[in-house]
Amino acid sequence: MTAESVTSTGERGNQAATVVTLFIAVFLAMLDLSVVNVALPAIGSDLGTGLSGLQWVIDSYTLAFAGLLLIGGLLGDRFGQRKSFMGSMVLFVAGAALCTFAPSLPVLLIGRAVQGLAAAVLVPGSLSLIVHAFPDAGARAKVIGAWSSLNGVAVAAGPVLGGWLVGTVGWPAVFAVNLPLGVIALVLGARALPRPLPSLAGQRLDVPGLVLGLVWSTALAFALIEGGSLGWTSPAVLGAGALAVVAFAAFITVEQRGEHRMLPVRLFRSGTFSGAIVVAFVVGFALSSLFFFLSLWFQQVQGYSEVATGFAFVPAALAMVVGSPLAGRLIGKAGPRWPMLGGLTLSAAGLFLLATLDADSSYAWTWWMLALFGLGVSASIPATNSAALSQVSTERSGAGSATVESAQQFGLVFGIAVLGTVQASGVTRKLQEEAAVLPERVRERVVDALAHQKLPDGTGVATSTLERISSLAFSHGLHLAFLAAAATAVFGAVVGVCTVRARGTVAQDERGAAAGAEPEAV
Repeated sequence: MTAESVTSTGERGNQAATVVTLFIAVFLAMLDLSVVNVALPAIGSDLGTGLSGLQWVIDSYTLAFAGLLLIGGLLGDRFGQRKSFMGSMVLFVAGAALCTFAPSLPVLLIGRAVQGLAAAVLVPGSLSLIVHAFPDAGARAKVIGAWSSLNGVAVAAGPVLGGWLVGTVGWPAVFAVNLPLGVIALVLGARALPRPLPSLAGQRLDVPGLVLGLVWSTALAFALIEGGSLGWTSPAVLGAGALAVVAFAAFITVEQRGEHRMLPVRLFRSGTFSGAIVVAFVVGFALSSLFFFLSLWFQQVQGYSEVATGFAFVPAALAMVVGSPLAGRLIGKAGPRWPMLGGLTLSAAGLFLLATLDADSSYAWTWWMLALFGLGVSASIPATNSAALSQVSTERSGAGSATVESAQQFGLVFGIAVLGTVQASGVTRKLQEEAAVLPERVRERVVDALAHQKLPDGTGVATSTLERISSLAFSHGLHLAFLAAAATAVFGAVVGVCTVRARGTVAQDERGAAAGAEPEAV
């Protein structure tokens, strides 16, 4: 099936309304990754749950989102991007309503999981619909640049919006904000979204691939999310990790040899596509270090409130807003390779500079580092998306965009897990080093308490001394995490420049590989 036949209805819809619809959906999906964080204490108080329950308020969304992204992209290709998008938008609003009026923690977790499942279809579906609605490569690059910027802006805006809503209305408002915006997206989408024909309609579903893809991605997401809290050697985490490895090996075997393939594995024969997937993972990994660890530094070392912490990220968000359209125009003219290299280099520089922060660093010295990092991300994300989608035919745009987004989200989950371990081990080592001057009888108790972010009682050590030790240790751990993230960004830049073409040709590799081959079922 050709790209022309996929859009044979001739209806690309009103492009402005299409962009607004898709951007609202993506903003809400990404906002819900971070907006709930500042509401957790209030939720715990109202619903009577402890730390483990509150952790699942975040994890139930993230697990469903990251674990089902790849399948979410496939559903759009199989049943139609417009139909899948509208259905998942309805599901997202329903999940938000369930969360808003949740009388208990289990109901809230179900609503969050429903939202995450819907987001796994909305995010790749929106990118695929952009491909359909903007056939011109230059215009498409600009829209993808703005779409990519919105991802980072939404995550950065989450703590700001969440803190204001909790403080003025209450924690249910964090979820209720999705309701009117979701209805607006549904009304606009019904009128404006293009109506591409389902590219893989009528072909049999790759049931083994679907099941194995769901198992390995969900098991991996669970192991990465829970490794930090349950322990990396806990039976649950080891079991989930082993299941992910076995299921992934079986998935690759099925997709290479099966008659009805879920994912066009031959795409990975393209250096550009494979390189873009690696870079997408690296970008997610680096993003986690900034938005997760630096927010802790602002609150635990600098003493910022939740709302002030959110506003502290405004320079990064503004840099993304300004930089992404510029990057989109540059990508349209010069191709994705050099904007990708430049973006990753700027991100790495920002992370290296942030590794110099300590307890006495002022915000006047910090904000421009955040802006530098945001500017780098604003170029690297759209360049990565453009590079990957340049190798994917229109009829595979859902699966292709889902693969890129999955790589970035797993990079985010993996980054928090790995860098969290690096940061925690650095904190412990620094605590032991600083506590060596304390009386031997209280050292172990001080280290243990400060490692759990508590001030021990009855040690005879001045509170100011304990706070100084805690700040030094946390800053040291943060330095190690940022340095590891910066090194990873440099690695991504090397991979990108070595694999991504200066100018990609839309679906060239896939069409070349498919020449003379039998059409694939899904």
